[in-house]
Amino acid sequence: MSKSSTEGSESKWKEKRPSSRNVEREPGSWLASLGTSWRAVWQFDRSQFTSFQAIRCTLGFMLPLALGVATGQVTASLVIAVGGLLLGLVGLRDPSRTRARGMLLDSLFMALSALVGGITGSVGWLLVLVTGMWGVVAGVFASVSPMGLIVGLHACSALVVFAHFALTPVQALQIAALVGIGALFQTLLTIIPSPWTNTAPERSALVAIYQKLAAYAANVFSGQDVLQLADVLIQGQTTLFQSDTRTEQGKLFARLLEKAERVRLTLTILASSARQLTREQQREGGASDHLCRIMQASAGELRTIAQALHPSRHFIETSGSEPEEAIQQSLTELSMLAQTSGGKPEIERILPYCTALLSELYLARRLAVSWRDARQGWSLRTHFLYPRPPRLHLADPWSNLRANLTLQSSAFRHALRLGIALSLATALYLVFHLSADRGYWIPLTVMLVLRSDFITTFTRGIARLLGTMLGAVLTTLLVVFLQPSQPMLVAIITIAAYLMYSTLPANYAIFSAAVAMAVVFLDSFTTSQTVMTAAYRAIDTAIGGALALLIYALWPTWEQSQVPATISRRIETLGHYLDAILHLYADPGELQTVTLDQRHLEERLARSNARGSVRRMLQEPKAHRVPAELAEGLLEAADPLTRRGLTLEAYLRDHAQRSALPAMATFGQQVDEAMSRLAAALREGRQPPPLPDLPEALRALQAAARADKQAQDEARAQWNFLIAEAKRIVRNIEAIRQLLLQDSAPVDHLRI
Repeated sequence: MSKSSTEGSESKWKEKRPSSRNVEREPGSWLASLGTSWRAVWQFDRSQFTSFQAIRCTLGFMLPLALGVATGQVTASLVIAVGGLLLGLVGLRDPSRTRARGMLLDSLFMALSALVGGITGSVGWLLVLVTGMWGVVAGVFASVSPMGLIVGLHACSALVVFAHFALTPVQALQIAALVGIGALFQTLLTIIPSPWTNTAPERSALVAIYQKLAAYAANVFSGQDVLQLADVLIQGQTTLFQSDTRTEQGKLFARLLEKAERVRLTLTILASSARQLTREQQREGGASDHLCRIMQASAGELRTIAQALHPSRHFIETSGSEPEEAIQQSLTELSMLAQTSGGKPEIERILPYCTALLSELYLARRLAVSWRDARQGWSLRTHFLYPRPPRLHLADPWSNLRANLTLQSSAFRHALRLGIALSLATALYLVFHLSADRGYWIPLTVMLVLRSDFITTFTRGIARLLGTMLGAVLTTLLVVFLQPSQPMLVAIITIAAYLMYSTLPANYAIFSAAVAMAVVFLDSFTTSQTVMTAAYRAIDTAIGGALALLIYALWPTWEQSQVPATISRRIETLGHYLDAILHLYADPGELQTVTLDQRHLEERLARSNARGSVRRMLQEPKAHRVPAELAEGLLEAADPLTRRGLTLEAYLRDHAQRSALPAMATFGQQVDEAMSRLAAALREGRQPPPLPDLPEALRALQAAARADKQAQDEARAQWNFLIAEAKRIVRNIEAIRQLLLQDSAPVDHLRI
């Protein structure tokens, strides 16, 4: 690396590095949060523009509609097209196999909801009750996965829309069948294989993760990318869990995700160290500068990894090794500084993490450039990331659903709020007969706007209102100047549908405008008052959006005071879960499934509550929040421990005949005690006390394995597996401790 490039990097960091008084982020406020919502409305994320996927979805909606218009069967084709219209929004960026499964499930729920809505639509009080129940189900589904959220919303939409027509049971059954036909046709198009999207969803998810990691590393003091990074990591975990990890490329992508998670945790610890050293006013050219240069070079390496994974067919591999050399040089200088500096303990504490970061980046880059032909790449010793069966996976939807069916779940409490809000909105339009009998758009808007956190609710409310107004204006202009015929209506609706499918993940305002145009023009097949329909939709959307925002204001879910307790509970239950599993290795008797299942569900519930609580806290207009990086870092450090527990549980269930290993019980007790002490320190707002000597406990396990000289091959394999997992457990517990030890200032913020 040239001297000029090094000097340029140093000067850039000197410009970015704030004074010690400005290291922490300014607290949030109502005005700042509303400003964030307003800016988010206008943001267009080009990486989320689903242009290719939208073509197939548009065909699945347009073909039945065009066929119905051509044959004169307009009414039936409209109902079929509505089923296809909604189904096309399912899992636009998911692997095709997973998307097909989700669409089949969505088809079933939509047909059932259309049937129930058609039957109950003529009985007002029953419709209010059923709509509320459907809202609770949709809210609970949202806690399971992004796919579950879409399925729940579509079920509610079908119920509300077809309840408006107040059908007889026979008519309702016919409508449900037509909706199901349209949904199944859209699903059929998804099943058709496409060579161009073979691994695109997995690579797109990984590209987004590594790009956000690069942005996080490059802006170590801003903390502005923490929430976005957490979001793309969750999306990536979901996508990779749904993909086929049995293939060579599937294993490679799973390994890349694992590397990204380790890099993210290491960067969090180093970022906290960099801010601590800056506050301590180290002399120019000290440890803080070296650490900042390591972060800057890491950002360049992460961008190179993202480029290598990009779905584009044409990739020009960058062969430069400047970022790696810069990290190695700064690491060498940091090691020399540790031998002469007065802050030697602080520097020695972060040196292993710098070395680990260099190693993880090197391996990630080699994996990224070999994905195109995994079979001819270098040999991969893949630690399989996802244990079996599916219920023992961290993101298993049914296990998470079961864990959240309790009032102790924040997701379930939001589901109750959504159900009550939908009942109120339905009762409002039934009682007052709003908008010429088209008031069902009010509960639809409430359903789409109301979310569990402040900024998403207000962002969606503003975006939907502006988008619907824009769609109404465009619809009016097209009707006045074009006076479209039915074939022209099909063409206009097709264009609107394509915009809808391609912009949903990229910009919600444009998506809302496209939806408004498509729905109003669809209505124009059965009514001649297209301009009035557009006006009524805009009015009802404004009423529904205002109602959703009012309900959130009256029934908020402020989390800033709850976050320390929820994260502490997460760490504590995780320790209990690991202890329960490790004790079973000491007892060769039967597996106590009842006790283990209880610990398993408690841990899943605590994880769900903690993740939801932190996400909502980060978007609240409240002051004195827990620092974003500390909260997200603790959650990120806890997840690998959960995976260790799931892997250990899977091994237990797969090996019914196992040897008794008494040393595991002692190790489990010490793990549980360490996690309990960390949780207590977090809850009480203090630095953690000394922990049990886990490295010594690990050495005791290794000694027990060596002493078991009579062990058969299967027993030795079990020892090797357990020691490898124990090492990972100790490493991740130490990471949690380091996050709490990095700086006393963030811990002080945790006081309730």
